[in-house]
Amino acid sequence: MQLFTQSFALSPVTPLFALFDTSTIDKVVFSAHGGTRHGFGGGPSDHFVIDDLSLNFAAVPEPASWTLMIAGFGMVGASVRRRKAALAA
Repeated sequence: MQLFTQSFALSPVTPLFALFDTSTIDKVVFSAHGGTRHGFGGGPSDHFVIDDLSLNFAAVPEPASWTLMIAGFGMVGASVRRRKAALAA
């Protein structure tokens, strides 16, 4: 597992856009703490905090998993069919 840490300083004057490769990222956690009050424009304003926000995505089954699952259902169906045929005879 590779850890990727990126820190940003936010400013109400300059928008922040961050671009990075997300192809190998499976969990993104945003957290912020501390900070001070800053005076911009007409007076002081509070900072905002995103703390312990986690985004989790469900895994999608691989094609091989689907193949094994479908084959298993087929075998169960064939077994039920043979059993019904044996009981009818």
